Amino acid sequence: IEQLNSNDKQLIVHNINRKYEILYNLGIQLLFKHQPLPAFECLIDVINIYSNNVRLWLRLAECCIMIHRSSNDDIFKLEE
Repeated sequence: IEQLNSNDKQLIVHNINRKYEILYNLGIQLLFKHQPLPAFECLIDVINIYSNNVRLWLRLAECCIMIHRSSNDDIFKLEE
């Protein structure tokens, strides 16, 4: 078994971070395209890496709201 030098270790860490960065961005794009379930699945995968990211938690909440209430039309109807 070969031992990794520090450059190899940095490359591995960089690739791992890129994976989660791409998943986060994909989740945001899916959410903005009104596809909350796949967006939630992408965003939940990055929760352990970006757990201090307040916007991530906000986006997860938006996914949940979109999934359970696809339309707010009934809330905003005025009685005539």
